[in-house]
Amino acid sequence: MQRVDEINFKTVFPNVFEADIHQINRDFNMEIHNLIENEISNVERTFVYIVERRGLNLFLPFVSTIKKFHEMGTIRLYDDKKLAGIKEGANNSRRECIIITDAIRKGEEISIIVDSLNKLGIEVLKVCGYLSNKETIENLRNMYADTKFKFIHEVTDYSQYKEYYGKTAIIHHKRLEPLDSEHPYYMYKFKNKIGRDKIETLIWESCKKANISRDQDLINNDITGYSAEFNGDDALKSISLNTKNDFFEIDRLLLRFRFDKSKSELRIMAFCDVNNFNLNKINLMDDYIEEILPGFIRYCNFLNDISSSQKVVCPLCTDINLSRTFLDKYDYKIKRLSENKGFFLKIVKKFDPFLNY
Repeated sequence: MQRVDEINFKTVFPNVFEADIHQINRDFNMEIHNLIENEISNVERTFVYIVERRGLNLFLPFVSTIKKFHEMGTIRLYDDKKLAGIKEGANNSRRECIIITDAIRKGEEISIIVDSLNKLGIEVLKVCGYLSNKETIENLRNMYADTKFKFIHEVTDYSQYKEYYGKTAIIHHKRLEPLDSEHPYYMYKFKNKIGRDKIETLIWESCKKANISRDQDLINNDITGYSAEFNGDDALKSISLNTKNDFFEIDRLLLRFRFDKSKSELRIMAFCDVNNFNLNKINLMDDYIEEILPGFIRYCNFLNDISSSQKVVCPLCTDINLSRTFLDKYDYKIKRLSENKGFFLKIVKKFDPFLNY
């Protein structure tokens, strides 16, 4: 089963993937470091938004540095070209910001983001990133005269753009953090170096009821990816859900693994697809949720025409809370299984899409 986001880059950018990927990674990190130092860290304290998905993934190693000097949040623009939302680690009371993104080619996405922020009364002081089309950037500078645009590479034709963009694909594929930051994931470190055979044993034995597939090598022999897909019934059984559920259905549970054997590190991401909510009973779901998920976290509020006194549960919040629960259950299972086989692992990071960057 091929994964479009993770596999097809290798066929689109064959020349880049034949280059020295370690040198590309070193050069990239130095360029981003200089951009952060010259354009972000040394300016007066303000608010910084990083554009999801690829922008956040590219700049993830530098988030801690940025947060030393500025408040921070993220912005996500979906396929319908409407600003879906802003996640803020702190309230942007300054009413101004810097935007960080990965690349600008035609400029439509960044224009929508800048316009949307301006409508909220937030002035965009600067837009920074790795790659841009020079003609597009000049047009944006004319459109937003009060906004500074600073990109590491400003290219004049598509062949140059494709070459640099291919290098960012390598950076994405070398990292265990997923491109999609909407789903929770756990990061693990093995005590000793282990090979692909042992990690496959762990996955296959701990996901016996799942349909498991191995993605082809993403970059080199060090990094591999796996997917384990459970149907809705098996997903519910995996968290010992014995109570009657006539509020919603779980379409599937997908666990996505990525393993780096050079570092003996493993990432596990969970996606629980909840659908077919019973709208006639949705205002009664709170009591049910409290029974099956006592640690349920509300990430958002319903506005519109719903009375503030009416109890409702957001489908997205349900998805994420169920995914977190599955990861907790799987964490216990994989740790116990690895100990039985004599290769120990410890968890080094728990990522919650609404609480972390």
